[in-house]
Amino acid sequence: MSNWRKTVGLAFLATGMLVVLGLEATEKKGYSWKGYPETAKKPSETTLLIERTVPETVRPNAEYSYELRLTNRSLYKLDEIILTEKIPPNFTVTKITPEPQDKRGNVLKWVFPFMAPSQKEIITISGKATQTGKVVHLGNADLNFHLGQMNAIMEVVNPSLQFTIDAPAEVIVNEVFPATFSFRNNGTATVLEASLNHTLDGLRVAKGGSDKLPITIGDLSPGDSRQYIVEFSAPKTGAFTNKFVAKAKDGVTAECQMKTLVKQPKLVLAGDAPKMRYVGNIINYTLSIKNTGDGFAKDLTAQINLPSGVKFDSADEGGKSVGNGVVWNLGNLGPGETKALKANFMAQQIMVVKATAQAKALAAQSNSLSFDTDVQGIPALLLMVEDVNDPVEVGKNEIYKVMVKNQGSLAATGVKIQCKLEDSMKFINASGPTKAIGTQGGVIDFEPLKSLGVNESVTWIINVEALKEGDMRFYAEIHCDQLQRKVSEDESTQFYK
Repeated sequence: MSNWRKTVGLAFLATGMLVVLGLEATEKKGYSWKGYPETAKKPSETTLLIERTVPETVRPNAEYSYELRLTNRSLYKLDEIILTEKIPPNFTVTKITPEPQDKRGNVLKWVFPFMAPSQKEIITISGKATQTGKVVHLGNADLNFHLGQMNAIMEVVNPSLQFTIDAPAEVIVNEVFPATFSFRNNGTATVLEASLNHTLDGLRVAKGGSDKLPITIGDLSPGDSRQYIVEFSAPKTGAFTNKFVAKAKDGVTAECQMKTLVKQPKLVLAGDAPKMRYVGNIINYTLSIKNTGDGFAKDLTAQINLPSGVKFDSADEGGKSVGNGVVWNLGNLGPGETKALKANFMAQQIMVVKATAQAKALAAQSNSLSFDTDVQGIPALLLMVEDVNDPVEVGKNEIYKVMVKNQGSLAATGVKIQCKLEDSMKFINASGPTKAIGTQGGVIDFEPLKSLGVNESVTWIINVEALKEGDMRFYAEIHCDQLQRKVSEDESTQFYK
């Protein structure tokens, strides 16, 4: 391709007055411009623009600076630009930035081998005006330029697929856990028809339970990314490594490895409860849960279930009464850790309390225990004796009431009372649920009562005659099949003449 060169002489000047330069008059003091092509009527129409800016006014011997600005406003490179500046005779130079390549007398010359499109060069000249009047700054630019070679540019682009997985490194058996698959095109061309197809090792897709994982990624433009969240579960323990490979057209591939350690908790449940209690007593239950496995026991719960007839009293560790039992929500229990629990219940009736305890956690086999507590009852006989009249005149009769109540939790059988009179008393007669069968020596025996139920009561009436004056005592005692010792009571009565 041929080169061509053109040399243009651009003469221009500027003063502190309004100066007409080029083809257009500027209305700005201290500013002038010239440009190529010479037909340009304003700076914006030029391809090479030369501007000078000077102060509008200065004082003699006062240092000032002015600027030359050379700008390539074209879309192509300009070669071999020479800028010439003449220093006025009434101006003394003190500093030039940048220094010219050539300096002869009052002529300064700068050579620019080339200027790129939009490149700007600024030259600053500092000095002093030696006398009043006009200081005329003027100079020339010799422009040499040529057209270079013609280039047809082709950009080489390359698709690139980046692949990462964010997933927990450790899980427990049958736990559903998420994994985030992230794909990104960090290349310069579109990734076409990307996809992933993998057969899982040791894992299953939670939804459906398949060991096949297909992911259709599709096209990814440069800089685009896409995420997929997949839920997995592990049906067995072990260490599993899955190497996933994503493939696209043009041989684009990306791979990422996911390592999963699958563990399992194991619960050992122990506990205790009393073998026997009486109605109204507290039944104390204690539980101990130990995780002997290698994985966390997650969402651990424990509970004790009891039959009706037993009332909840209290529980530690946040245990709550639910139905006929108690439930604990215990969170997580680490490998080797133990949790101790206590709960109290009250037996309300005679029965065998059959309780069951259970501990559960995610991925752990349930553990259960059973406890039998024999809740027994006892007859608690209350004996009360009272006289109707006190004091009693000698020769008159006194009436004694003997009352028996079963305050216990078990019916009393073979209930038998016996009354004893002092020698100052004489037995007259008696009435009640059973009749008197013996009255010898001041001792009155009654036939036994077959049964006295819980909270039931009976009363015997004994009529005696006062024989002599004094502070007298009437004695009564009671016995039943369930008592080892008799219950006795006495009543004092004053006999007088």
